[in-house]
Amino acid sequence: MPHWSTVYPYFRKWQKEGVWEKVAQALVRRDREREERYASPSASVMDSQSVVTGIARILQTGEKGGPVDTTGRRSRA
Repeated sequence: MPHWSTVYPYFRKWQKEGVWEKVAQALVRRDREREERYASPSASVMDSQSVVTGIARILQTGEKGGPVDTTGRRSRA
């Protein structure tokens, strides 16, 4: 196997040219075709979970900086 310093310039060149991305796309297409599905997906799924940020997060913070207990239970501390 060649030394990494011999191979790395080729790797970087191909990375900059998008060769690895094309290889990955080709492999995904081939996999989908093997599973007898369309080569390109016809739909996508997006996760609807959101993260509370900004003002909403500040408003949900207790006096000591921790989250506000909205369950009505007492804390142990």
